[in-house]
Amino acid sequence: MKFPTGLRFWRYAVAVYILLTFVLSSLPADRLIPPVGFRIDWILHTIEYCILGWILLRWLALDAVEWPGWRRVGLTLLIASAVGGLNELWQTQVPGRFCSLSDEIANILGAAVAILWYNSRLISKLRKQP
Repeated sequence: MKFPTGLRFWRYAVAVYILLTFVLSSLPADRLIPPVGFRIDWILHTIEYCILGWILLRWLALDAVEWPGWRRVGLTLLIASAVGGLNELWQTQVPGRFCSLSDEIANILGAAVAILWYNSRLISKLRKQP
């Protein structure tokens, strides 16, 4: 079986992943993350939004509109930070959760890591072409 790689697949992947982040944010924090000595949630936010950033980049790379690299980067950061901000605001409505600027910074950092990784892979592919 071949892995789906079309535009429709990545569009749905973005939507499902964003929905999943909101579903997980609807659960009380103590059910998701065991208490530890440091803020592990920053690491989890960074990983979560790194994945979102990568999915967004894949979707935008296949979109019918030819996005120049800097617009794709900007749109990825804009969407990821908007989703993260709305998610943080959503958490104010969930018992046991709260809105945190440091979590939003970790979200943006995660998307930026995905952009850097994606672009470095793209540049290395272009260099290998004759």
